[in-house]
Amino acid sequence: MSKINFQIPYPAFIEKTAVYYLLLRRKKKYGVAFRKIKLYVGNKPVKNRCAVVDAEDYAKLAQYHWQLVEEAGKPCYAVRLEGRKMVSMHREIMGAQLLEAARNGGGQIVHHKDGNGLNNTKPNLQIVTIAENNRYCRKRGRAASSKYKGVCLDKKSGKWRAYIKYNGIHKSLGSYEIQEEAARAYDEAAKIYHGRYAVLNFPPPPFLDETRKLSVGVYASLREVNVLECVTTENR
Repeated sequence: MSKINFQIPYPAFIEKTAVYYLLLRRKKKYGVAFRKIKLYVGNKPVKNRCAVVDAEDYAKLAQYHWQLVEEAGKPCYAVRLEGRKMVSMHREIMGAQLLEAARNGGGQIVHHKDGNGLNNTKPNLQIVTIAENNRYCRKRGRAASSKYKGVCLDKKSGKWRAYIKYNGIHKSLGSYEIQEEAARAYDEAAKIYHGRYAVLNFPPPPFLDETRKLSVGVYASLREVNVLECVTTENR
């Protein structure tokens, strides 16, 4: 006696309802109704890593095969190939705004406010100029004498020198016995010279900022057992 195998299809409204409550939950918990895009290295899916986007951008982006690009000491990004051209997910999302900025002589770089290149929700993306983007960069490099931005060790005096670069000119902020004091001097100057673009050595607690709250929450959510997400086609 042969077995008869058949599947019972479920109505589309069940999936739509599941997605609706999933987004509602995320909006309440993280402040943004985001969805996850699976990432690959070659043809192999990457475990516990994904890009996150606004729900309104999900359908357009999910149709592509997004690759994870990571380099030591730099943020990770999601990219795809279009012929011989590499297209970044964040630039594709902000495409219309980039064209408008270019026409008006504005910025050409898409900056991730929280420094997380996989958080591609629109509240986390901002179009800036090269100069503005450089102000956002944190201190890098193993050869640096200090772990703080705008601070270096004066080998002659043995003190920590604070400085800031503005419009291509280095401005001295004084010398300090304690490294942290020099770092705080830089922070105060950065607020004055760079305003909202300032990257501080001692920023406010991250959960005071909704974008950073989302960034922390998104990757914590990867470890959650979420029944609603299993029902949807989101992780195909």
